[in-house]
Amino acid sequence: MRPPFNHLTRPLMLTLAMLALLTAGCTGEAEPSASAEEPIPAEAMTNRIDVPSNVRQNLGISFATVERRPVQRTVRLPGRFEFRPNAKHEHRAMLSGRIELLVDQYEHVEPGQPLFRIDSPRWQEVRHEVVEAEGEIALAQAQLAVAEAAEAENRGELEFLDQRLKRLSEAQVRRIELDAQHAELTNRQPRLQAEVQAKEVELDEAHEHYSSILKVAASVTNLPVATLLQSVEMHEDEHGHERVRWRNMKTLEIRARSRGIVQTLAVSPGGWAETGELVLTIVNPQNIRFRADAPQSDLAQLHEGQRIQLVPPEGGSISMQDALPGTLSLGIEGHPGERTMPVYGLPTDSTAWARPGVTAYMEVFIDGEEHPQLAIPESSLVRQGLETIFYRRDPNNADQVYPVQADLGVSDGRWVVVRSGVTDGDQVVLDGAYALKMAGGQQQAPPGHHYHADGTLHKNH
Repeated sequence: MRPPFNHLTRPLMLTLAMLALLTAGCTGEAEPSASAEEPIPAEAMTNRIDVPSNVRQNLGISFATVERRPVQRTVRLPGRFEFRPNAKHEHRAMLSGRIELLVDQYEHVEPGQPLFRIDSPRWQEVRHEVVEAEGEIALAQAQLAVAEAAEAENRGELEFLDQRLKRLSEAQVRRIELDAQHAELTNRQPRLQAEVQAKEVELDEAHEHYSSILKVAASVTNLPVATLLQSVEMHEDEHGHERVRWRNMKTLEIRARSRGIVQTLAVSPGGWAETGELVLTIVNPQNIRFRADAPQSDLAQLHEGQRIQLVPPEGGSISMQDALPGTLSLGIEGHPGERTMPVYGLPTDSTAWARPGVTAYMEVFIDGEEHPQLAIPESSLVRQGLETIFYRRDPNNADQVYPVQADLGVSDGRWVVVRSGVTDGDQVVLDGAYALKMAGGQQQAPPGHHYHADGTLHKNH
């Protein structure tokens, strides 16, 4: 079977033929005027490796972009994502009754969307109490009207007798029966006024009772009183009552308070739930945090608000550069047995792979944005004999790569500083670098020559 990169040897043969016609290299007799390295013509370059899309797919080649990172001052902590405490909303049965579920598990819901209904006997009692409270107001108003009428009638009769007795007195005529009637009306007037005041108090109490029972209805329905009193029809019912919302609510309908996903259903459809029993739970999948345990020895380097990155573990289908930025928050109580302190990463963005229970790493940048250096992933490095190389993607041809001898600095175990051979925005082969080498992607310079970091071939001097 032919190796997949045999076509790469043709430029190499051309280079060897040309080298046979050249005079001595850098170690031989060179012309005195040659004070610098002479590049070989572009058509003689041999370390360019063609990696079209089909080759990249066959070898599993992926690329990582060179980053500026504070590699020397980075602390990496393993951990997992979890829901924040306020990410869950429990919906419970306010009253005991039969449950009619209106959503399914893992269904996305929006604020105000109906979740379930409760057919509750107690709700019917509350509605009846509201009706009775309305009746108490009507009765108190009627009794007050009767008392006010009686008081007004007595006052009118008393005023009439006053005028009549005054005229008789002026005529020097005395009527004993009129004096007795006047005395009776006068004595009755305070009692009638007191009855009016008592009926006013009863009316105030009826209004207070009505307001109180409406608050109870608002509490069990999770609706404002004003909403319960909204008119739902333009006409009155058969009893002459205005059709307000609470009159039409034969069952209790519970709605979502916020956007989220139905996580659990604690009651089966048509099941019975007691007062306070959990019916379903809604969670906001974006309201998450990252939890890790930091050794006590690292606590001096960690503080509130430090810049962090949450990165996925190496391998798999998630790009290692699909990082989630955030800030650091310290826990308040450590674990003496393990000598660790819980720390939390609070994301400032979201990404599809960050879900509760997913494991990842939290990178804490001790110096924040200070001292960033060009770095590439450790996994992009390949050993070639006694040297270490990486494959740089040709900036002028995305379907070609070429090997670069690695001039490395410090490493944090995942990223390593590279001192030369790359610049900002460059890409290096990440996955598939070793397979690329084994497939013939480690072209050696011809005798008496060497490659520069940009891929050009030069004579030795």
